Amino acid sequence: MLVAILIIATGLGVLTASSFWGVFGAVVLFLSLEGFYFPTRYELSAEGVSVARMSSRSVRPWDTFRRVYQDRAGLTLSTYRGRRFMEPYRAIRLLFDGGDQVAIVARVRASVGNDVEWLGATDANEGQEAQG
Repeated sequence: MLVAILIIATGLGVLTASSFWGVFGAVVLFLSLEGFYFPTRYELSAEGVSVARMSSRSVRPWDTFRRVYQDRAGLTLSTYRGRRFMEPYRAIRLLFDGGDQVAIVARVRASVGNDVEWLGATDANEGQEAQG
């Protein structure tokens, strides 16, 4: 990935005949992918889901989520009731990643309330999608 950023930034610098734009392009591309290069920390609190990255921190209240997708790897908390074009950019992906899957699912279920549509496995052993 870093090689691709360097190639694009070099191309931009050559195309514009300016090393400034090449360096600027490399910085923008690198920072736009900060979640890929640096750890992202999630905290589930009474207020909502807190997402802390290297350069930013945000809190999304529980009442903004309308749909939860569960799979073997984790949960996707979506702000939309149905599938939308912007969903991948607005949703929060919580990976189980060695954490207590049952406790994470129970915490999210209790926090989002009954109005949220829940799709996917209903327990840790189920891998099929539940409709409804």
